Amino acid sequence: MKLLFWLTLTANLLLELYAALNLLLGDAGLLADTGQNAWSIHYAFAAITIASVSIWLACYRNVPGVTYVLFGYLCTFHLLLFISAIIVRGKFYAILFHAFMAIASLALNRPIPRA
Repeated sequence: MKLLFWLTLTANLLLELYAALNLLLGDAGLLADTGQNAWSIHYAFAAITIASVSIWLACYRNVPGVTYVLFGYLCTFHLLLFISAIIVRGKFYAILFHAFMAIASLALNRPIPRA
């Protein structure tokens, strides 16, 4: 489980930052000469937010309540993007990545023991 924990955090951080940079610096990003780039920029900042979850999880990995909430958040995010990628017939690697991340986040999401 420790390997899955770090693999999930690293993949989330690196691939979401990569997505954010592509969205910000791509054709529809900050340098676009049209006003049609708002959604690309919005999603780029959302991707940075999701990437930051990896940093929070790494810092608070020994606090069960924090990991429970953040892995639930990651699971929801990646599950919905998995569904979205299927609906729009997205790239296969995006569908695969979000499926893996949703499953890994669900596997790592453990209930908080009651005292």
